[in-house]
Amino acid sequence: MTKSVTYSLVNCQKDSGSFYRELNAFTDSILDDPDPEVDDLVGDFSDFVKENKTELLRSGNEYLVEFLMIGVYWNNYSGSASVTGSFSKGLLKKLYKQRKRFPKYKAEIDKVSKRSLQHHFWFF
Repeated sequence: MTKSVTYSLVNCQKDSGSFYRELNAFTDSILDDPDPEVDDLVGDFSDFVKENKTELLRSGNEYLVEFLMIGVYWNNYSGSASVTGSFSKGLLKKLYKQRKRFPKYKAEIDKVSKRSLQHHFWFF
């Protein structure tokens, strides 16, 4: 079974140079001119982590990247998640709990999760 490419850094160019130039410009724009509301959210989350000791505190820029990733994931996948059937949701929740409970079997559990998503259990 061949794996399909889900993204390309080249995008019909001869190399990935333009991707990295665009990424650099985007990164600079985010870091040089931060949105005050986003800065507040990142700061609040950083304070939460520090107060609750949920993980070793990381830099504000790392939390900013996570914030941006959440936005991208939400934009790309929220529609699919909203139509997921209750059977699939229940199954995936149980598999997630098993991953946490039995980290030694994480890879095997992930295979089951992936297979269930590939077989479109959305309709249950």
